[in-house]
Amino acid sequence: MDELKALSKAAFDWLVKFPAEYWSKSHFRTYVKCDMLTNNMCESLNKTILPARDKPIITMLELIRCLLMRRIHTRRDKMKKWPHKVCPKVFKKIEHRKVLAGALIVEWSGGPKYQVKGPGEQFVVNLEQSMCECRKWQLGGIPCKHAIASIHYMGGMSIDTFVDKMLLTKTYFKAYNNLINPINGEMMWPRTDYPAPVPPSYTRQPGRPRKVRIKDPFEKEDNSTRTTLGKTGAVMTCGHCGQPGHNQRSCHRHLPPKQKPAPKPRGRPRKNPQISAAATPITTSISTSTSARGAVPFSSSSTRPTPSTPYTTHAPLQRNVGRKSSTPSTQASQASTACTSNARKRGRPPKKA
Repeated sequence: MDELKALSKAAFDWLVKFPAEYWSKSHFRTYVKCDMLTNNMCESLNKTILPARDKPIITMLELIRCLLMRRIHTRRDKMKKWPHKVCPKVFKKIEHRKVLAGALIVEWSGGPKYQVKGPGEQFVVNLEQSMCECRKWQLGGIPCKHAIASIHYMGGMSIDTFVDKMLLTKTYFKAYNNLINPINGEMMWPRTDYPAPVPPSYTRQPGRPRKVRIKDPFEKEDNSTRTTLGKTGAVMTCGHCGQPGHNQRSCHRHLPPKQKPAPKPRGRPRKNPQISAAATPITTSISTSTSARGAVPFSSSSTRPTPSTPYTTHAPLQRNVGRKSSTPSTQASQASTACTSNARKRGRPPKKA
């Protein structure tokens, strides 16, 4: 208390207003067998019935009843598989205190009392009265490390026999021995002449209805004492592009702007007037076979030769047979005339007058 007073005079004045048996383990009653400073059973109940709190009265009671039926059944069947005489959490505490008891020294000269000495501490243990001067055994009902060291010193005794009867498995079964009988649905319930219950008048408050209770200031999380690393100051990295400063959801907002393609010219592309028909490389071949209509089939293929390659014709036109070959420009014009005449001959012949 002197340390608390030196640390905060206001906290000391506030604490001394309450009896010491409410906040100090040195003044707790020992018949409760609970060493917890606060009992949060009401908080556990509030969290358990949270889904049923906003339902109508009959629906809420039915949900709670079915919840209790399932809880009693599952807890009772789970404990049937436990092989030890004490409950699982009690067994875990005993195993941890066994390890701590290995560093203690026990002195005994006779009688039920033992002197147990450890690093910076020394207490007296009375096995017959289940007492230790550290008060942990009396408050929790589980032998402390000093009592376990004394039991091991005597030998031949089980630690489970020194555990309080309230923490045994047989007592646990008594707590879950009651049954909740099933009932029929609402259609099978008896009818009465009383008026049907109506819901109470309710004025809806603005905002979303609150389900979670309002925590006290001392229950709120303190970032200075948290053991996990927060995200405050952390640099976010995108998993899509690997750039810092954003995530995958907002990645499209940080992409560089797309380059617009060059606008296409409108209308039909113009022909280059500098290229003349004489400069167009043409390779022409005409067969002398005659079709059923008397037309001469024509096939042409155009290739672009290199500037060093001269323009040539593989076969002379039919009208130039026996004549001297003319210049390449003359041959190209003659081939174009022949193509036009052949295209006219392929069509339907004109009707006779």
